[in-house]
Order: sequence, then C-alpha cells, then structure tokens
Amino acid sequence: MTKHLFLTVVLLSQFIGLAFGQKYELPKLTPGHKTFVYSAYTVLFDTKNNIPRWVAWTYSKSKLPKAVSARSGNTFSPDPNLGELSPTHAHYTNSGYDRGHICPANECSWSGKALLESFYMSNVCPQTPALNRAKGRKGLGSAWRTVEEKCEGPWVQLYDIMYIVAGPIPGEMRGTIPFCEGKSILVPKRFFKAIVGERKGRYHGIGFIFTQDCKVSIVSIDEVERQARLDLFCNLPKRIQEKVESVSSFSESDWPGLSVIK
Repeated sequence: MTKHLFLTVVLLSQFIGLAFGQKYELPKLTPGHKTFVYSAYTVLFDTKNNIPRWVAWTYSKSKLPKAVSARSGNTFSPDPNLGELSPTHAHYTNSGYDRGHICPANECSWSGKALLESFYMSNVCPQTPALNRAKGRKGLGSAWRTVEEKCEGPWVQLYDIMYIVAGPIPGEMRGTIPFCEGKSILVPKRFFKAIVGERKGRYHGIGFIFTQDCKVSIVSIDEVERQARLDLFCNLPKRIQEKVESVSSFSESDWPGLSVIK
C-alpha cells in the first residue's frame, strides 16, 4: 500500500469512526457483560468481584478541571444502574482501603453531572492510601496520582486528545472486603493504565502497571494487554493500533515529566 493510499484509508477510517460514534478508548467488549455509559466515562463492572473490570474515557483541553474543587459537595454513592448489586460508601469504611477513583474526579469536573457520576461506586476500587493519595502513610509519592497529574498537566497540553483505559489486573487478590449475602469486594494486588495520545494525526501510546505498595512499571500497551487480559484500543485503525501498542521505549518529548514517575 502506498503512503498516500494508507493516509487516505486512515483518514477515512477516522471519519467513519467519528460519524458512527466509534470509541477509540474502549477495549474489545466481552460478550455477556454489560457496560454503563456515563457523561465522562464508560465502565464494565464485574459483578462477581464487585469492582470495575475496566473504565475508559477521553481527556482533552476542553475538559480541563473547572475552578470548583472536584470534591466540592460530592460524595461516593451507589451506581443507580447496579441497584442492590452496587457497593456503597459504607462497605469501604474501616476496611483499611481508600475508595480509589479509576477515572479521576478531576478529569470529570468539566460538567456537574459528569463529576457526580465519577463518584459512583462502579468507578471505584479498593486502593491502599500509599497508592491512591498524593502522599501515602509513609510520605511516599503516589505513582497513581502522579500519572493522573501528568495527564491533567503537560500531557493534556501536548495532545489534542487522549484515549485512556484503566482498571485492576485480574486474577490477583490482595484480600477482600465483606459485601453482602456471602459476597465480597475483591481487593486487587495491581492495577493498569493505558494511554494513547493523538496530536496532529500522529498517535503515541504508553502503559503503566501499579502495585498497591506504590511501585510502578512503565511498559508497552501490548504488555498491559497481556497482563490485563484485554484487547485495548481495538477500534483504532489496525495499523495504528499495532504500532502504538508495541512501543516499549518512551521519550520525554512524547511524555513530558515521565522521568519523575517511579
């Protein structure tokens, strides 16, 4: 395929995707599982383990946080689409774990409705304070929060749009939190986040694996897919998907401030 023809195909694919609501941030959907689409994000909730399987969203300069605090007047609440299957704020109380946003509240504060929905418990996983907070109990910087800050700072300024998906790594349990009727909320050992940034028609991808004790590995999206057992960014044109997911060497020019994420 000539370069000119390839670019034509890519542009046509992007046009068709936008015209029909293609969602580049969405993983391949699993048959038999239901997703919930909210103002800022889409979530696939795992009703066996009572945590999200993944949460996917986009972020761009048009969605930069408003002046109002992302915490202002908002509290965690059951997901109305889950009804009695939804964890509640109280389930996490005195568990030793934070109610950890998967899609950050700051990245939903462009709309009052989006911000409210970001506090649904379907967008929450049990996370240690060391991972979830800006500073952990021992004063450690949170790798999870640092990546969020890069998304909300230099990366959103660099890219026209970012496609993001995050969630727990399946099959690895740190513990459980009692739920109801003999069921438990799974406490994962590890989490993932994968990002594809698009700038002037060029795409760059990066992946992260986090542990509950605040360690992070910077990896290819292919590696995230292998560990998370997901097919990510499957709606991207195939050649672009294969290219961005295989990259395993990352530069400061593509991801400013990456060196501080440790």
